[in-house]
Amino acid sequence: SKEFHLIWDERKMIKGKYAFVLKKKIKKFVNNVCIIYFKDWRYLKTNDAIKLYAYCGHNKCKYFIITIERISVSGVEHCVSVVSSFRDFYHVETLSSQVRGLERSILKDTMSYIKPFKQRQNDVLRANSNLVKQGTLDSIRSDSVYKKIRSEKLSEKDESKDDFMDILIMYNKNKDFIQHVGLPFHIYVYSKEQVDLLKIRKTDQQILYLDATGTIVR
Repeated sequence: SKEFHLIWDERKMIKGKYAFVLKKKIKKFVNNVCIIYFKDWRYLKTNDAIKLYAYCGHNKCKYFIITIERISVSGVEHCVSVVSSFRDFYHVETLSSQVRGLERSILKDTMSYIKPFKQRQNDVLRANSNLVKQGTLDSIRSDSVYKKIRSEKLSEKDESKDDFMDILIMYNKNKDFIQHVGLPFHIYVYSKEQVDLLKIRKTDQQILYLDATGTIVR
């Protein structure tokens, strides 16, 4: 699989990518019930393989050993074996997996145009009801997780983590639109075009219609 080639780079696993890819493969072909977390890995020089150690997030459930071995010179084809500490699973409570690495990046991109409530609703509708009954919430996360991820995405273009400093930097970069920043915190936002249009209007009611970007509509 080309996916394995992308997560394995010169005797080491690529952090932030391998867990997402391997969990997806294990869920599809081996075990779709357990919530798998990777604990450690090591390179096996004798047979050019990677051995990974993982466990189920449910208390007192399984441990896993996953071995990935190259079977072609190009490194594209691999042989993967998964061994668990016992056959059956033990899930007392319902859990959902944490969103990390590549999976978090993918969800961030999705939530750049979808609000938290809608994203959670979509995940609930897509969830496997049988897995939910067995204690695995699949891809359903709490409201706070969705809100946090969307907040991270929206703040990627912020100039500073501090809101006031962020506005000040924006003000210094774009004085054509942000006209004034002061304390207690307040800002004046308008463009010269808007003011000029107000000046030439002769009616008593000075009303301008603007769109979401601040552009004059009429």
